[in-house]
Amino acid sequence: MYAQLTRKLHALVDEVDAEFTDGAVAGQEKITQLPRNGPEDLANRVYQVHYRARDLLAYAGEIGMPITDNVGWQITFNSPAVACEVRLGRDENLTTSQVKRVFEKIHELVQDSPRRCELDFSGETNKLVIYLDQEGL
Repeated sequence: MYAQLTRKLHALVDEVDAEFTDGAVAGQEKITQLPRNGPEDLANRVYQVHYRARDLLAYAGEIGMPITDNVGWQITFNSPAVACEVRLGRDENLTTSQVKRVFEKIHELVQDSPRRCELDFSGETNKLVIYLDQEGL
């Protein structure tokens, strides 16, 4: 079944003369690879922000606030909750700027994905919203 869908997808891409990369296939996007395979799979040089982003995505359902509406699913993260929850898993105290960098890293990873992601650093707390087609990352 998967092979048949892949062939049809490649035929469609050829028909519309578009670019197609392996990363465009669902399940191979960076935002899903990071919690599954770890940051070493995605970056040549791995920093703490990569591990924090992995932890946040791995426990997204527990740390974020999942919401469903007429558009679909979304999960919202706010900086105080992320700082508290990621700290518990990594035995470190995260500053607001560290959480902001985690949000920016996830936003960067989503750019190769069909998902949509928004950052909001304008309010009292920093927020990251990831829009999903279905429940879960």
